[in-house]
Amino acid sequence: MATSHAAEQPARPRALPRLSERGSLGSWFYGVLLLLGGYLLLEFVAPTPIAVWARIYIAGAFGGICFELMRNHWRLEMPSGSPAGRRSAEPLFAPLGPLDDLGFLGRMITGAVAAPTFIAIVATLDTSEAQQADLSGYLETLATRGDTLAWGVAAGFAAPAVWTLLEQFIQARGAVANTRLDTVKKDVTLIHAKAERALAEASNGAGDGAVVNDAVKNQLQEIIGVADAARTDPPPQGDRSQG
Repeated sequence: MATSHAAEQPARPRALPRLSERGSLGSWFYGVLLLLGGYLLLEFVAPTPIAVWARIYIAGAFGGICFELMRNHWRLEMPSGSPAGRRSAEPLFAPLGPLDDLGFLGRMITGAVAAPTFIAIVATLDTSEAQQADLSGYLETLATRGDTLAWGVAAGFAAPAVWTLLEQFIQARGAVANTRLDTVKKDVTLIHAKAERALAEASNGAGDGAVVNDAVKNQLQEIIGVADAARTDPPPQGDRSQG
């Protein structure tokens, strides 16, 4: 009876996942801290000519979140953590310890930092002598303009986009280089086998009945040594990661 009574009870709806289940609290903390920390430094710590760029900082963050939405088809990648460190580093990542993924907050931070930095550098390179004489005043006026705010959104959108394209390009070049390396290793292995067989035939006097002199034997041994080195020596780390 107890079993049938339990079977008749309706299934309880599953509760919504907690924040700790959907992502790492540490990742959320670091992401929000970095994003808000930059804004607070500009708004309350930096001098006035620099503090006015806080609005461009926010515009860049908005551009970063727009890129995240378009990149993932209107979905957000939540921050998440890595449960444990790794014993060996991947080619493109140096740290061996746990890695926290900041998700969409990372792209907002990238856009927020890139927007005022990029616009200020470009504006400084294209100034007149009068503007150079009062560069801080010129940049302060520039930050309050509406078109600069629009450029801030565009720069914040472009910054993570350019980095994503660059990363994909480097990974593609690395894949092509690894394919070529595998082909060379196969060729070297074949040469190594042929050289060993020729050396064995020369040592046994079975090379078409001819006696091969010591100079030829030494050359075959050198070929085997070069082939062994090519098969065992890894390429430089920079060549593998950068194609």
